[in-house]
Amino acid sequence: MEKRNPYERYEEYSQDSLRYTSMEEIGNEILIMTIDIGDGRKDEILVKEDDDPHTLAENFCVKHRLGSEVKEALIEQIEQNLVYQAAEDDISTLLSVNKSYESRAKRSNLESLRSSIGVPSQNTPNSNKPTPPSFEEKSIKIEETRETNDHLTSKSPILNNYGEKMYLKGLRFIENANKKKNDYIQQRSELEMKDTTFRPKINAKSTDRSRVQELLLKKGRERQENIERKRGQKLAEELSVCTFSPLLCKNSEKIVKVSDENSPDRFVRLYENAKVTENKQRVLNEKLIKQQCPFAPDTKDSKKTQPRSTRLNEKREKISQSRKAIEEYLSSKNTDKDPKTGQELFKPVTGRPPKGREVNPKNIGEYLYSKRSKSQENKKPLMTHQTSKLSSQQSERILNRIKELRYRQIFEELRPDEYERITPDGIKRSVISPRTFKILSPLLQEMGELNEKLNFAEFQESMEILMKVLRPDERSVVLKTCKQKSPPREPDFQPRINQSSIMRPKSVESLYERNLKKQRWVKEKCEQEKRIKEENEMNECTFKPKILKYSVDQNESSETSGFEPFLPLSGSFYY
Repeated sequence: MEKRNPYERYEEYSQDSLRYTSMEEIGNEILIMTIDIGDGRKDEILVKEDDDPHTLAENFCVKHRLGSEVKEALIEQIEQNLVYQAAEDDISTLLSVNKSYESRAKRSNLESLRSSIGVPSQNTPNSNKPTPPSFEEKSIKIEETRETNDHLTSKSPILNNYGEKMYLKGLRFIENANKKKNDYIQQRSELEMKDTTFRPKINAKSTDRSRVQELLLKKGRERQENIERKRGQKLAEELSVCTFSPLLCKNSEKIVKVSDENSPDRFVRLYENAKVTENKQRVLNEKLIKQQCPFAPDTKDSKKTQPRSTRLNEKREKISQSRKAIEEYLSSKNTDKDPKTGQELFKPVTGRPPKGREVNPKNIGEYLYSKRSKSQENKKPLMTHQTSKLSSQQSERILNRIKELRYRQIFEELRPDEYERITPDGIKRSVISPRTFKILSPLLQEMGELNEKLNFAEFQESMEILMKVLRPDERSVVLKTCKQKSPPREPDFQPRINQSSIMRPKSVESLYERNLKKQRWVKEKCEQEKRIKEENEMNECTFKPKILKYSVDQNESSETSGFEPFLPLSGSFYY
């Protein structure tokens, strides 16, 4: 590979390919990717040891005006190629180590074999006559040259660690085992296929079903590349029409070149430019402040701080002086004589003090507590008024009488025994109305649980307690009495019948005949109105056609000619 200056940047343009190499940083090149952009253009990406795939893909897309989808595909392809490159390097190092270990093992085996036979080694001095090299010496030399070549290519250190030797030996053992396993499977399949006469023809696509995910990713990548290629072609066609190219100043070109050389990353360049502008702005602000504000306040603590005791004494003296001044002012105000004239001050005659004023005033807590007790006393008459009954004694007596009669009626419906007591077993639900039974169910349930027998007085007390719990609608159902209906009597009133209504029942016609008669009358009336309307329309017409009277000869001539004359249907035309 050709060595390049690390601070050199160049661009080469040609008709078929466009090659762009970014400024090389310190590091070894590990990968070169050639990318077909489309429209006959190609470009290379040089990947070094410490390069970031995101930065490389972004710079490439910015240069060629490609989208974010192409950027993601480039990042994925660079990372995948780096993984493959690392895997190939690891495999090559392992293979070189294996070869070096095998060559050293063979050489040691040959030396041991030669020592056991008694053949002199290479280090022994030769005799006067030169002896030709034996087969073993040739093989040793070949292995040594192969080993040196492997060392030069792989640059792997000589393994002196016993653990590494055991690890490599284990790797070889696993490789040999897998190889034997695959050979055995292949032999077995060949033996099985000897007796078979039919061999299916496997489609090439069916073999790739195991790599469906990779194929889909590849197809998607190809589709995106095709879209980007078409987009580049369209953009190139649009730009080919443009004949104008802007003229750039040489100074701006130098600035751009220097900025690109110093920081190839656009974000770093923008960050540095922002820092420079911020520093310039800060310097400008400081300069303006110095021009507008020539003076500066003395912020130093020049005063000596006094001790705390002296400060407290000064505060106490100030407070005492202010207190004395206030007392003198109040004493001057409370004098009975005017200080200017020396006469006694006027004292107005006032009436009696208020009745509610206390001689010894209380504190605020006691005063509020006394107000609370007074408010409760004021509420007592209101509470008594609410609890008082609004009905009169006469109404109360009537209501109690109605309750007693209704309780007696319900008591009789519950069927008391010969001792005038109702029992839970003697109650029949069919006798009582369902709603009344539902209202009395708490009382009856309690009687059943306690197995008690109630006389009328006890039943009346229980009903009074139950009435306090019931709702107003349920209370009205309980107190509702069943009045006995009086026997019906014949009405004395006889209605006065009209003469026309007396004659109507005498008609023998049925309802259908009457309706049919009415329909005929309506139809005749409609026809009559229609006829009158047509006559009125004809009276308004001023044109009357002239009707010819045909003679007998004309009729005969018409018969001979074979034509029938046109005769109007009536003597007038309707328009």
